[in-house]
Amino acid sequence: MNRSFPPRHMLALVQQSRFPTYIERFGPMLHDIVNEDVNTSDDDIWSALNSVLYWKQDLNRELSTSQQWVTAFATMMACVNSSGFLKYFETEAADTWPVVQEVIQQGGSDELRQAFDSMLSVFPDGHPATELQQRLQQLDDLQDAGSVDADEWFDVHGQAVKEAGGTSDATLWRALRSCPNEQYFPPGNEWISPDPA
Repeated sequence: MNRSFPPRHMLALVQQSRFPTYIERFGPMLHDIVNEDVNTSDDDIWSALNSVLYWKQDLNRELSTSQQWVTAFATMMACVNSSGFLKYFETEAADTWPVVQEVIQQGGSDELRQAFDSMLSVFPDGHPATELQQRLQQLDDLQDAGSVDADEWFDVHGQAVKEAGGTSDATLWRALRSCPNEQYFPPGNEWISPDPA
């Protein structure tokens, strides 16, 4: 009998194989990973955080609040750093903008919080829709009204957000340190078996 894993199970096993190394290096708890007193690179922190995220996503497991923060903020950073804030709001990535705002509220400076809120003020009541088609309609309405040039608005305000740390790893790390500490790496009894059933 040929027993084999589904592809996503295999991907989860690859991530899971890295857990012992990360746990030995950082410890199992969230605050251990983002501890500002530990001399480690941002890339190493991202690798540790992402190993659990990928594992959970491959197994369709629910993300904790801190893991939702990491996912939403990382997605925003990638989109904004490659294409800018307007493009971010024109994609499904911005469906989770309230989570990004929460990260900024918890980990950002007063300057960053004000810059982000100022950028959002172009939307009705300062709240972009959390559904892509509705948000695109909001942006179209702004252009049609002729009151705002969206490209210019997001260039200027987006630059202010970036300069205040809005796409900075440090903002996310501070936000995560403000979360209640949790066991970030799943306990061993939740790990999946390397043997196909």
